[in-house]
Amino acid sequence: SMVFGVAAFVVGTMTEERLPLLIMALAIALSLLSVLSLLGYLNSSIAAHVFYGTDRSYATFKNPNQYGMVLSTTLPMIIAFAVVTSGRMQITAAVSAVAMLLGLILSGSKANLLLSGANIMVLSMLIVIVYFRGQRRFLALSVVTVLGLCALAASVWAMTILNPRAFELLTAFIDADRTVPSLNSRQHIYAVSWEVFIANPMFGEGAGQTIQVEPDGELFSHSHNILLDYARTLGVPGLVGMSVLCATVVGFAILSILAIVLLRQRNPVLRYLTIGAALGSINYVAANSSSESFGPSTSVFFWLVLFLFLFMHGRLFGAGQRVGTRSVSSGVPA
Repeated sequence: SMVFGVAAFVVGTMTEERLPLLIMALAIALSLLSVLSLLGYLNSSIAAHVFYGTDRSYATFKNPNQYGMVLSTTLPMIIAFAVVTSGRMQITAAVSAVAMLLGLILSGSKANLLLSGANIMVLSMLIVIVYFRGQRRFLALSVVTVLGLCALAASVWAMTILNPRAFELLTAFIDADRTVPSLNSRQHIYAVSWEVFIANPMFGEGAGQTIQVEPDGELFSHSHNILLDYARTLGVPGLVGMSVLCATVVGFAILSILAIVLLRQRNPVLRYLTIGAALGSINYVAANSSSESFGPSTSVFFWLVLFLFLFMHGRLFGAGQRVGTRSVSSGVPA
């Protein structure tokens, strides 16, 4: 997974002309997985390969949380692209984004649902702040807030139909007076992982080692927290290395978003897309704090979104900032 991340930066040959095609390829591929999940409601054979006898969609991933993590990582960039593009490409991107939202509901991943909801609202407000000025900005923020609440209500309604158990767990998840079994289980896993790290602080117990949690002795493939997992398996070197990576990605993404908001006469299309990719990168790191999956199944999407974020950031702030909006071709207007 880490080697692929390095390879993406070394051999990547991204250009502004290829940018819309790559984003659309991501959008269409992930929306098709969501359509496949929806078809599982109509066909038992498809359901057997998508839901595996549960009410949560795995799509083509090892578990539903991985599917939800991939969707929450890529969704902000897809939504931003749907805002800035036009014509058939805009329609395709918008439909893909809606399908991905439905896929996120079908995955039943509580953390990624909450993260995506917050991220979409933040993305919408940032786009308004970047695009509008003066009193129009406050009016637009009000409209976005109302539309966001309506979208939230529609999503909750869809969840009650498509995944009622996930809705029940989500309400418990945000209710301080109720408990969620998965949260209690994670707290126990965290405690055991920390004990293993304290017992083997220098080199951990070895990469890929499972974690056994008493009293039932159930085995877990990871610690459900990226920092604890690297500390448990690779000791201090793993903990420090992953902490530096996560802190750098999140810190640089936040600083970049703040800088983009302050920009004036620069490429507006790349500004919106860069914000979306930055939020997606933050989302992946945040999701790994409660459902660790920094492996080849999901990290390929993280590296790809991060690579696009850095590429577009370079065009805005580096030598490529003089490139005109028209160079982002194929349906993306100036």
